[in-house]
This record gives sequence, C-alpha cells and structure tokens, in this order.
Amino acid sequence: MTPQPLRKTSPLHGLHRELGATCGDIAGWWMAEHFGNPAADAEALRSGALLVDWSHVGKLSLRGRRAAAEAAKLHRDAPGLPPLRTALAPGLALLRLTTDEFRVLTLPGRETAALAALNEANIAAVNQTGALSCLVLAGPRRDEVLERSTAMDLRRDRAGPGTVLQTSIHSISCILWRTARREVLLVERDYAQSLFEALLDVGQGVGLRPAGLATLPVSLQEGD
Repeated sequence: MTPQPLRKTSPLHGLHRELGATCGDIAGWWMAEHFGNPAADAEALRSGALLVDWSHVGKLSLRGRRAAAEAAKLHRDAPGLPPLRTALAPGLALLRLTTDEFRVLTLPGRETAALAALNEANIAAVNQTGALSCLVLAGPRRDEVLERSTAMDLRRDRAGPGTVLQTSIHSISCILWRTARREVLLVERDYAQSLFEALLDVGQGVGLRPAGLATLPVSLQEGD
C-alpha cells in the first residue's frame, strides 16, 4: 500500500473537532470547511460577525538593512511602502512593519515560491508558515468584537483599510492587517487557541460564529 502524505494541521484542529467542524484537505493542510450550518454562517457574514481560521496561508518574515530593496522582488512598490502599510499583488500581501522588517502572506502552498525569489538576497528571509497562525474576523459587526477585545483605538478614521498594526488583543501580541471587509490577525501558534476562544467568548453578544473556509475562503485582495 502506498503511504498517504502527512497533512499539516492548524493549532486549532483539536478545538475545531470539539466544535463539530467538517474538515478537508487544502494545499496539504487539514482545515475546517464548515461547522454544520453554512447557511447560518453566510447570514452572519452578511449581518453579524464570523471568526475563521486561515492558519494555512503562507507566512514569511523578511528582515535586514536591504529588506525593502529585496522585497521589490515580490512587489515593485516595496521600497516606497511606508511602515504600517500594505501592498498587494495577485496571491500576495506585503505588510511593512518597520523600515527594515516585513511580513509576507501568500495563498496556501505558494510560500515556497515566494521564499525562492528571495533566497539569493543577503537578508534574513524565514518561512514562518508553521510557526504563526492566522485568524480572520469578518462581517459588519466585527468592530464590536475588537472593541471588547483590546484597549487600542481601532476606529476606522484612525486606522483604515491597508493599515498594519502591532498590537495586543486579549493580552496576546498580534499583528493586525485591516482590509475593507476583514481583520487579519497573525499570532504565534502556541497562543492561537487562547485567542480564538477569547474572541468567541466576547463576541457572543454580537452573535459571533466560528465558520470555515466554505464561507470565507482565503483571499489576499483588498475588496474580496
């Protein structure tokens, strides 16, 4: 018998099983597709709030004095991108944290190709796909969840779409990328379940639901 390839799992896999998730293989990861009621999830996306696990997206860390110049191999606007802003390309989001540090998000399975584009540079480019988790808040009431979760002022007139913030949510350090339709949270793998559960807890009052990739598939485009 030919051995089956091992699937990678999200740090939330055990919790998803407890919550009754139906899972499937996506780019070699065993991820939650839905939690039994896709119609209710779709309604929450239209009028309430959802929390979705995107931990299978590619995640690269890029640091060094020449980081901006080398990041231009992935996005030509990287050298002129201000800190705490984002540049997008098909299948890729470039998040500039500081003058010398970026996070790169890719569609699942594409992180190896992005890393290869940087592998001749004299900088520290590291694949952190397995070390970092990615949680996503979506739906029109997601701001209410964040208001209950952090003391940071996240009003949209101060932090609009395209903003990148290094912040603390439920006392857990995160990188938050804000788009027009969702909040993307990067967090260390070991803290992902604690953050997921804390967000669900405070979100009960606005009807926050855990949902899967059938309702909110991965997209790194601003308007999707």
